[in-house]
Amino acid sequence: PVILRHYYPGDFAGFDGEGCPVWIIPFGHADVKGMLACVSKEEFMDFTLKIVECSMMLMRKKSQMSGKPVSQHVFIFDLDGFSLKSATHRPMLDILQKVIAVYEANYPETLKAAFVLNASSFFQIVFKIIQAGN
Repeated sequence: PVILRHYYPGDFAGFDGEGCPVWIIPFGHADVKGMLACVSKEEFMDFTLKIVECSMMLMRKKSQMSGKPVSQHVFIFDLDGFSLKSATHRPMLDILQKVIAVYEANYPETLKAAFVLNASSFFQIVFKIIQAGN
């Protein structure tokens, strides 16, 4: 959907020193509630998984170009601006739980690293809620 192409947070940033794709996701300033007013949760989730698939394609291309296997990627989540209101938006929590479950089931061991920047004090609580659902 056009809305997600314009407003979905994040983009490919390049490759790390080992050739792994790096993605920066400025999730803290994303208007997830607004996006979900325009698209379904399923469309949002599908778009998210398309990003993972794009990263898998980048790994395959990098492997071919370098002659070395590249099988992992890096995600950097910037939570600057992530509010308690955003964190407790039930549809967003549902999507995050589903995305994590699908990622773990279908892309095991592809996550080289996930960094969380600018996390507020309540982020740990929200993360525990999301983990409890999986």
